Amino acid sequence: MAGFFSSQLDFILFFYGLAFILLGATCAALARGFGENHSWLLLGVFGFLHGVGEWLDLTALVLGDTPVFAAVRVALMIASFALLLEFARREACRLGLKWAKGWVYVPLLAAVALGGAVGGVNAAGIFARYALGFPGALAASAVFARWAWDFSDSRKVLAIGAAVGFALYAIAAGIIVPASAFLPAA
Repeated sequence: MAGFFSSQLDFILFFYGLAFILLGATCAALARGFGENHSWLLLGVFGFLHGVGEWLDLTALVLGDTPVFAAVRVALMIASFALLLEFARREACRLGLKWAKGWVYVPLLAAVALGGAVGGVNAAGIFARYALGFPGALAASAVFARWAWDFSDSRKVLAIGAAVGFALYAIAAGIIVPASAFLPAA
């Protein structure tokens, strides 16, 4: 089965990136309807950046990779995860949930930078998944679950679907990381 997925990785990355770009387009449209009270634009930019990042991964797979290109891709991933976490942080605050202030990024980004300084670009990407991607996706899941609590119509089903989707994404993108020499990535 692993061999099958390896042989289809180009198609997987293409459609994975496309899904995030479509998320970005949908959120950008929602941002126009909700105005400044919602953080849909942050979620939309996350989708766009993450989708482009997946397509850059596809480009590296097809055309080859360089250290500079790998660093650009990791920087794009870090920025997208930070936007996802900021979306969740702002919406949690708007919903009246207890949440960290904006300074929370200082230790998180310091952990990513330290990981990159010690272990290189691959380690920085792994630390970004652990420090930003996992909590960002999990927090976004919690925000959508909280919205579902308030809805009683078809929006409830959509919000539950989004909450489940982001919870699964937290596992897939935030916990399952490339293999590395340090725990838990080892």
